[in-house]
Amino acid sequence: PTHGRRPGGHGAMVSRLMLREQQMFGGPLPITTLIPGSGPGTTFDDTRAPEPMVTVPDGPEHGWKRGLTLPRYVLNTSAPPRRADPVNRYFPRSDDERAPLLPELFMPGFPKCSTTWLYSCMSEVWSPDSAGIGCGKKPDGWGADRCGKRYLLVSLSTNAKGETRPRKETFFFGGTGVKYWDGDFLEMHGPDPRSGSKADAPPLWLWQETAKRLRAQARRELEPKRLGHRPSRQDLHLATSRAVRHHIQNLDELCGGSSDRENVAARPSSRACEYVAAVSHNGSAGGGGGGGAAAEGEAAGAVARARAEMLESARSHCAARLGEEARCSAVGTGMLRHVAAIPGGGPNGCSHPGCHRIAKGLPGSWQPVCQWLPELDAKLNLTDAHCIRSITPWVSSRELNLSLVDFTPNYLCDAKAMQRIHFSSLDPSRPRFIVVMRDPVMRAFSEWSMFALAWNWDAERNFTSAMEGKLSALRRCNETLFDQPLLLETLPTEELAEYVQSCYRQGRAMMYPQLSMYAPCILHALRYFRREQFLFLRYEDLMKMSAEAIVRLVGHFSGLHLDAELVAQAVEGGKCQPSHREHSAPPPGSNSSRGPVKGRPMSFSDTSPDAADYLADTGTHLERFFDPYNQMLVRAIGTPFRWRRRDHRKRFLNATEKEAARVALEQRDAQKAENKRKRKAKLREQVKANNEWAKKQKLRRQASGRKASGRRALRAAMAEARAEGGGKLKA
Repeated sequence: PTHGRRPGGHGAMVSRLMLREQQMFGGPLPITTLIPGSGPGTTFDDTRAPEPMVTVPDGPEHGWKRGLTLPRYVLNTSAPPRRADPVNRYFPRSDDERAPLLPELFMPGFPKCSTTWLYSCMSEVWSPDSAGIGCGKKPDGWGADRCGKRYLLVSLSTNAKGETRPRKETFFFGGTGVKYWDGDFLEMHGPDPRSGSKADAPPLWLWQETAKRLRAQARRELEPKRLGHRPSRQDLHLATSRAVRHHIQNLDELCGGSSDRENVAARPSSRACEYVAAVSHNGSAGGGGGGGAAAEGEAAGAVARARAEMLESARSHCAARLGEEARCSAVGTGMLRHVAAIPGGGPNGCSHPGCHRIAKGLPGSWQPVCQWLPELDAKLNLTDAHCIRSITPWVSSRELNLSLVDFTPNYLCDAKAMQRIHFSSLDPSRPRFIVVMRDPVMRAFSEWSMFALAWNWDAERNFTSAMEGKLSALRRCNETLFDQPLLLETLPTEELAEYVQSCYRQGRAMMYPQLSMYAPCILHALRYFRREQFLFLRYEDLMKMSAEAIVRLVGHFSGLHLDAELVAQAVEGGKCQPSHREHSAPPPGSNSSRGPVKGRPMSFSDTSPDAADYLADTGTHLERFFDPYNQMLVRAIGTPFRWRRRDHRKRFLNATEKEAARVALEQRDAQKAENKRKRKAKLREQVKANNEWAKKQKLRRQASGRKASGRRALRAAMAEARAEGGGKLKA
């Protein structure tokens, strides 16, 4: 069954692209033609249970895993080695130089495998101000000298009010069609947080919660001994507004939003060029990494050639930019270079590439991630502001003891993303990767449910038709490898990378069957990184583990701080316990058979009233399609990952339940459409009002110019009169 679709928006764009593709190639083939044969898949078997969980004896000789119930395949998980530099800095010139941090802990795959839930668990347990780490609520206590426990940190972005938001998914290395990578990391690490008036601030001052920091600043300003009386509510409101304005001005200073195009913060990064020089001086393009057995012989030569090509590209990048005046932000007002001045403000200058400058009178500078907020001018009397798109700490060698994380789950199936992670590290054996894999059929169905039914990005609201379209496109991409997928294991690295890059479309969203074909992506990644740098987990096993088992396993693998007190706090917090997560009851007519509090976070697989029918009709074909990829996966990672048919089955609904579910879905769609209409109407009104304000500012400037011109003419006439004589001047 298909449901009505609203015109416009992202989903409409996808619909047009699908229609154009059908016109060019004659539409998708039937699933029975794409996947010939009959019967279920051999790697999905309800009679053969997956590898059992084992309980480790509770003895000190078993170390981190003592007394835990774990999947057998994780028992030999190794911890990262100790390193001279405790943080992953971006090509520092010396131990004492402040250099930006780059991520070293990744969750590069796969979408719809509880990556968001695991990120929430880890953030709760290993944040510097958590009870388990216990380094206090203020950033001056998070330095390595006062906090010896290794904790977790994410890069930040800010909105126009300077409110910070953690960036779980940066998409900086790839995994999207948007180009963030520019060879010099400016867009990722952003400006130095300790520059300008914040030069003496703690390294992580920006990572303290913005609202708490500003309220504390306002209270300090309003101490009774300074005021001489107890502050009123109005006093507190005004002091908070001053603190917010001061904070926004600090961010403007970091971003270098002045007319000075020689601003050091906005100049092209020299670190990429220094990297080229350092590698050339050392005479090595390998950097100490390698892919273990998979990177021997021909594969190792391919990696070396790819790295040499990247170095040559970096040399060209540096040579082309050495003579540039500055590289400025290309978003916000940076897109409007024809606009010389900000309405009501100063000149349209050069901002750091990691920043996004917007102006009240230039609605063309706004973007969904950086919108103009009415309180900026109404309460703070501002006409422009900066959003920071991405920022990481800048530190010397031993200032902090942390791991920066990037949990973009699309990296693994973007060949260039994995290459960039490898090439950007002076020690490619340093990064660690947590990879969670779910039943391939269920993962594809869950992703389709999210994009087609919940978010309305995909116009195809029939799962079978959606899979036919994606599989037909995959077949057109490479018919030989579609028919003979086992050939992928024999491909040279360059050809494997080309296949993954083109046929997986950079691992981006809505690649339903491709992102469930785990083996090609992992085969390619293992050409660059060692097997021990990966922690591979079955989603179904992760959901069976206790909070203590999850925390001890992840802490041991990642090198984050781990002790009994931290584990106890994690268990008490409850965020790392899959079976105890708090969820609302399923909607009326839901085909969930797991009960009201056993659902999975971000779960969309119960959205369709026909979920059970789709999985029954299409699941058997998809089992046969995924069979060879599952077999390659076992050989690639050395772990017998298997799934059961019951992992992608749903309870069938009766006619009454289906009708109730359809009505609920239609009501939700209607509510979404109404909310979207209201948001658009509000935005149109705001744009109209701001455009009128900008016109008034322009007329005011013109009138002011005419007055100034008249005053200049009067002064010139008076000067001429003085020169000719006092009588004429008197007249």
